Order: sequence, then C-alpha cells, then structure tokens
Amino acid sequence: MLYAAAAILIVLGFVFPKNKVVNIVILLYLWVLFAFNTWNADYMNYYWIYEKIGMGDLWGTTVSEEGFVYLCYFFRHDLGWTYAEFLVFVATVCTILLKIVVDLFSKRPNTVLALSILYPYWIMVCQYRSYIATLFSLIGIYFLFYDPKKDSINFFKRKNKIQRIIQSDAFRSALFFVFIFIGVLFHRTAVFFAIFYIAKKFDTKRLVIITSVLFVLLFALHLPFMANLLSHFMSRSKINTWLLSDGTRTIVGLFFLVVVRIGTVIVEYFMLDSYRKSGSVSKEYLHFVEMVFKTTLISLSFLSMELYVKDYERLARVTLLLSYCIFADFLMQKKVKAEKVPLTYFLFIGFYFLHTLYYLYAFGGYLDIAFFPLFDSNSLIK
Repeated sequence: MLYAAAAILIVLGFVFPKNKVVNIVILLYLWVLFAFNTWNADYMNYYWIYEKIGMGDLWGTTVSEEGFVYLCYFFRHDLGWTYAEFLVFVATVCTILLKIVVDLFSKRPNTVLALSILYPYWIMVCQYRSYIATLFSLIGIYFLFYDPKKDSINFFKRKNKIQRIIQSDAFRSALFFVFIFIGVLFHRTAVFFAIFYIAKKFDTKRLVIITSVLFVLLFALHLPFMANLLSHFMSRSKINTWLLSDGTRTIVGLFFLVVVRIGTVIVEYFMLDSYRKSGSVSKEYLHFVEMVFKTTLISLSFLSMELYVKDYERLARVTLLLSYCIFADFLMQKKVKAEKVPLTYFLFIGFYFLHTLYYLYAFGGYLDIAFFPLFDSNSLIK
C-alpha cells in the first residue's frame, strides 16, 4: 500500500508541481513514513541512545552533539516520553522544516518532494540527526543567498521590519553561521557547510581554484600523520569511522561517484547558461540558480572525504536538495521550451537516470536495511 502511494504521489508531484492539496498530502505521507517507522538500520541504535541518555548517562553513548543529547534527556527524563513518541515529535519538526526549505528554494515544491522520495528521503530518515543538521543548514543558506536587491525566493518580499533588519550583509551572513551552528549541535559534519559561505564572495573562476585547494586540504586529513595529530582531539573510534577508508568503495563505484558529482555541476552550468541565453527568467531567479551552481561547485571539495568514507555522502545532501529545486523548476518551466534548449533539457533527463542508478548501486546494501523498512515497518499502516 505504501509503495503504491509513493508511486502515485511521485506522479502527482510532477503533474501538479504547485498544487497546495497535493503538497499537503505528500508532506503528510512523508511524515507518516518517518513518525511511525518501527525499524531501520539505525532504529535500535537510536532507541538505546535515547534510553541511556534518559537514564542520566548523557555522554556515555556514541552521540556527543549537545543539541541532540539534551533534547533526548528532556523528552525521556523530564517528560517521560517513549522513544516512539519522541520519534513522532522529531518527524513533525523535520516535516515542518522540510516544507519551509522547499518553499523557500523552489517554485515547484511538489516536484522537489517527489524527487526526494526516490532519494535521499529514505536514508535521511534512517540517519535523522544529519537530516536535522541538513535542514537547519539549508535555512542558513537561504539567508546567505537572500539579497534585498535580488530577492529570488520571495520570502521577505514585503517591506516590513524583518526585511529592514536583514538589509545588512553582515547580519545575513551571521544568520547563516547561526543556523550552521544549530546544525552542528545535532551532527558535527554540519561544520563543513560553513564552506558554502565562499560561494557568496567569489566568482566561478576563483571558486574552481578554491575548490581544488579545499579538496587537497580535506584529502590531507586522511594521511597517517594527520590521524595521529587529530587523535589528541578526537577518539580513535571516530578517527577510524570518519577518516580511515571504510573499505566499501570499488573502482567502479569511485568512478561512478566522480561522474555523478562532476556531472551535477555540468548540468547546473548548462541550465544556468540556458537561462542566461533564453532570458526566460528574472534576474532575481537567475541569481538564485547561479548561487546554487556555485555552491554545488564548492561541494566538489567534499569528494576527498567521500572517496574514503561512504557516510560522507551526507555532505552532498545539502546541495542535492538545492539541485532538485533548480532541476524541478527547469524541467517544469513552461517558458523554457525543449526545442530552444534541447541539450540542457534532455541532459537533465539522462543525467537524472544516471544519478538515480548511482545511488541504487552505491547504497544497494542499504535497500534492505533502510529503503524497504521505511515502507514495510510502520505501526500506523501495517
């Protein structure tokens, strides 16, 4: 039943990209999948972490992020909520944040949500601490992208007190880092998202150089002497988990990974170039697409982490959701006619299939422990 519902909602997301009723139904569906899930690869791990923290052992688990720890302690120790009840709360907050994010960044939110059902929603539910960090970071990126002179996302269109307060570039940048910090309180990897601040300050040519330098610097973290140095600040278990190769990458997988990541940048560049040449969108929206492209370009520096450890794929989810937003808008943009921009239009279609195949290949082992349980293990709909 849940599989059929997913298929129907994906189709509706493309057929009715802006319909509010469809939007509510898709979000409600995603909430049900998350809130009442009873098993996935990380379910029992989170369950015991929640219980142990609730008993007063705040720092005796594998989780050291203060925001999540104190949240668990409050709900388990002070309120006495079961883990199932806590999960409903987390799912509710995440669903609200997801709606805010998608509405901020896309003119066709239902299509973005439809794409996310295929990937990465099912793995973000499994790894929901990084999901929370990603959502807060995306809100921070909105403030980074927002420009009162180039308001491409329409959230602060009205001239009110809020708009006047955020006129300052410094204040908007501060908001960006505040939301990144909130994300860090739930998952430490959110600290890498601060790199996106560079997208606002430099043009594409300089960003290529900066990305290359960042790639080398992040790659250096995997060198043996760096692991020994970091052992003074990190536990050996975390170094083994996050810096040393997890041994799951194959030559084919690595090649596929590089093709998909670089391919995303190429596709976004062609879309940006198409918009520039066709003049089919406003300067404000063009500014937004350019910022997403530059952000995706910088994210290539994360490849140096993901080549070693597959779990660093979570760093790409921020730009992946942003990419979905401009992909959906481009695909469903009536003003952009396929015969005028055949290369970029059909390049997107072909690349999306390649993109989907990559994640099915790379996370094939997760299908049985993350994808299928999301639909098969639900206490509300059995």
